[in-house]
Amino acid sequence: MTLRSRRRTGIARLRRFLLLSLLFATAAAPLNYRFVDLGAPDGGSSRTIALNRDGLALVIADAAAGASRTFVSRGGPATDLRWPGRGEFMGTSLNDRGQVAGTGFAAGDRSRAFLWDRGAFTQLATLGGTMSEVRGINNRGEIVGGSFLPGDDWEHAFVWKDGKIRDLGTLGGSYSIAVAINDRGEVAGESRTNSGDLHPFFWRNGAMKDIGTLGGNRIWVAAMNDRGQVVGSGLTVDGEKHAFLWRDGVMTDLGTLGGSESGATAINSRGQIVGYSSVSPGTTHAFVWERGKMRDLGTMDGRFREAVATDINDRGVIVGRACCGVGDDVGVVWCDGAMITVGEVAASNPVVVNERGQIAATGRKTAHAVLWSPAGAGGTTQALSGLQ
Repeated sequence: MTLRSRRRTGIARLRRFLLLSLLFATAAAPLNYRFVDLGAPDGGSSRTIALNRDGLALVIADAAAGASRTFVSRGGPATDLRWPGRGEFMGTSLNDRGQVAGTGFAAGDRSRAFLWDRGAFTQLATLGGTMSEVRGINNRGEIVGGSFLPGDDWEHAFVWKDGKIRDLGTLGGSYSIAVAINDRGEVAGESRTNSGDLHPFFWRNGAMKDIGTLGGNRIWVAAMNDRGQVVGSGLTVDGEKHAFLWRDGVMTDLGTLGGSESGATAINSRGQIVGYSSVSPGTTHAFVWERGKMRDLGTMDGRFREAVATDINDRGVIVGRACCGVGDDVGVVWCDGAMITVGEVAASNPVVVNERGQIAATGRKTAHAVLWSPAGAGGTTQALSGLQ
């Protein structure tokens, strides 16, 4: 062995030692989180919808009088997304540029897709019908969702780009909806077939492709990453609901943790998938799927009866909910092999995480949108690393 190769080997060993030491220290020491209540205008409740890379949270506030409004906040003064004189605007998607896509409700409760960008609203055209809805927006400002055709009998998936709307068609039936769009402009969604079954589709460069099923007649698409990998859940031949992954043209049943049901909720750019799976009747655990295997994320040595993973960032930090019974959900983060609770959350709303490790959710007792930021000594925000 040459002197140069011995030096390289020594450096590699030192790096591995330092990395293992850091991971052990992080997992052993409890993380601190700075907590911010994002509030609720008009004395009502609020709920988190999305969180972008810069810590901007998209929030829906429900006033005591029944009206709803949308605002964005980083924890300081909020920006109210008002639609003056037109009715309610419900934001549904947020990108890293701070653009918000959502649905406006005007006279007669006719819903129309809108884009909010730096204080200005843009109403998206429809495919000829009177109503449309938004499901997603990418970082290029391209928006996907569904729009009725003339006569309002059929609904088709659409993509809106550069001020123009495009009909993505269907897989032979009368209905399709676009659920997700990545930064390459690829679209994933669901469509009825000629037989009436609900199949997932992948759209790219003007072509819609049926990406198959798990043997049953229904699929639900949850998410897609920038590599065009699609996850969700679908019915098997036996009628069980299983998590799935579609990548490189292949549909894969991810299986379960021993029970009869599972579902994928999110996928990061590295192809790591999180979700939930039953382990026995009445008991559900969170999972992460990577390198071809589904791994149980545990329940903190039995402290919790159920757990669900709802999001994962590109560092591998996973967030979700856990509970012992009905109505006692807490937000949890899985990081470096440790399961850490961050606070009480509402069971019916998502828990999301960004690349900084910031977590947004809806508080259970306050019924307010909340934001947690990981903090080190002195309260300074620190980055979290997760699965490697």
